[in-house]
Amino acid sequence: MTSQINYASITTTYPVAGIDNDSQGFRDNFTTISAGLAVAKSEITALQNNAVLVAGLASGTATVNNMLGSTIYNGLYKAFYGVYFDGGSVSSSANIDLTNGAVQKFTLTGTPTLTFTNWPVSGQSGYVKVHIVPDQSGVRYPVLSTSNSGTLRYDASFPINPFTSSKGFLVGGESVASVTVTNPGSGYTAAAIISFSGGSPITGSFVPTATASYTVVSASIAGGSGGSGYAVGDVLGMAANSGVVLIVSSISGGGATGPIATVSVSSGGTWVLPVTYIANLTSISGGGTGGKLALSFGIGVVTLTGNGDGYTTTPPTITITAPGGSGTTAVATAVLTTTTSTKIKVIEAWSNNAGADVYLRYLGEF
Repeated sequence: MTSQINYASITTTYPVAGIDNDSQGFRDNFTTISAGLAVAKSEITALQNNAVLVAGLASGTATVNNMLGSTIYNGLYKAFYGVYFDGGSVSSSANIDLTNGAVQKFTLTGTPTLTFTNWPVSGQSGYVKVHIVPDQSGVRYPVLSTSNSGTLRYDASFPINPFTSSKGFLVGGESVASVTVTNPGSGYTAAAIISFSGGSPITGSFVPTATASYTVVSASIAGGSGGSGYAVGDVLGMAANSGVVLIVSSISGGGATGPIATVSVSSGGTWVLPVTYIANLTSISGGGTGGKLALSFGIGVVTLTGNGDGYTTTPPTITITAPGGSGTTAVATAVLTTTTSTKIKVIEAWSNNAGADVYLRYLGEF
């Protein structure tokens, strides 16, 4: 800006030395100087109030520059850092106030409602990243909302809160990462029931859920139908499940070829449900025909349908019941995730229409 101080009206050659100078000239110069100082004061005050400053003019220390909605453009930046706002521990409700900064942190000690507030006016873009931290004393989750009856719009990959079945997430506990079948058992003729109990749950925990798939653990000749023309070492399959591979172990009567006496299981395949009887053996190698087998099923794989949450160090015990028929009960063990209870969840939100629509993205667990 150009200064409005009118210094040209000051007569710099007045007073003239050696003569009696008119006092009016003194008054004119003083008046012009006074007017210039008044303009200088006004301009300096405007600069103090409106200019971007490195430090306060009086204090010389760092100051806050309120840009009052002005636009900064066509420049480079270096070593610019953002304000990090710590909202502290919250148990019931708190505001994610955008005026507090673009990165904010909240430590959950309960199930609070976190409300986005102070979005900029429509046509301006507002953005905030939120760190959700567990207190490690229970399973916690935030309920998200926004002010002025705005609508939250979640990205497609935003997780589902297993407590509420709506968009959301949990913090503060370990969950079951995997299940290993250590003994498949045998004799299952109906769907098994998988249950979890015990472990080291904390407040708000919930148990995992799982289903089983089955595998053939042994097979025997059904009703004397050992077929004919088989030899020890023949490899057999089943039309009902190509994953089942059997090896002829012995021949009835002890001859080189003949009906099957016993078989061993090389691969039991995967079955959705156990069945009581399978016919139609097919020879993968060898030339026998006509054998029929009765199958004994065990648990092949336990698949988690819900990982649970809220454990500390000890995983829950898995109980597998309802084998049906006769046989042995399968055994499986659970493995917990590690360090999940101390990790934070991070989300980001933005709006360009004053919070009428707030777009949310889940950035993950860190």
